[in-house]
Amino acid sequence: MYLPLGKLSFADKVVTVDHPENKQTATYSLGEPDAYTTGMNSVMNVHSMGLKGQLVVKFEDNALVDVNGPDLYIFELGQIEPTNLDISKDGKTWVSVGKISGGVAEVDIHDFVGSDELFYYVRLTDLETSSGIPGADVDAIAAIGSAVRLNLDSQVLFDTGKSELKPAGKEALKELVKSLKILERGNVIIEGHTDDVGSATSNKQLSLARAKSVSSELKKLLPSQNFKWKEQGHGEEKPLTENDSDENRAKNRRVEVLVLPN
Repeated sequence: MYLPLGKLSFADKVVTVDHPENKQTATYSLGEPDAYTTGMNSVMNVHSMGLKGQLVVKFEDNALVDVNGPDLYIFELGQIEPTNLDISKDGKTWVSVGKISGGVAEVDIHDFVGSDELFYYVRLTDLETSSGIPGADVDAIAAIGSAVRLNLDSQVLFDTGKSELKPAGKEALKELVKSLKILERGNVIIEGHTDDVGSATSNKQLSLARAKSVSSELKKLLPSQNFKWKEQGHGEEKPLTENDSDENRAKNRRVEVLVLPN
């Protein structure tokens, strides 16, 4: 199978795990498939979900999006064991995709989502089919229809209240372009975000100006005509976390770069 983003395609973080007996193996579902480390006599690197067990994982450097054909692979070890699949943008509101089953399950989300919608969370729920090791045995979860998602700290890019890139910010963008070059084409969306300090109007203006600065520099570094560019300023509207401390406000001051396949 072909994954356009390579290693970036795989789930990055375990959000929650509900297992009747064991939660310790949940991280085995992350990253590339590695059911056996050194052959059939080695320890299995899979997460056995257990009967009625549940696993929620998150994509952090990419996002699941609908493309032509299959959009998601669930790599499962052993005999086919039915599992229910849900996807979410925020880990709170879920879209039911339905039942999948074993081996390498190819999933097309086309009938359940809108055009260019981005999903970061996948939830698997075992449907209680008995076997030697109870529950679906998940080895890896990969987004085929994948959008690159990169988060840049505004403190690295800009001085306080400014939208002109610092030298360190330009260097950071050079590193970011290395990831973007994995794709030969795409729709690039540059999103500016702030904390809640200042007025909502000024924050929105600043976030858009910063998005435009980043976009302008990236266009110089990635001059291919196969990329289409769009800038958005969200101000304080989409925080990553509550603006209740200096540390959290720093997390919310950011520029996000999304590259959707076209």
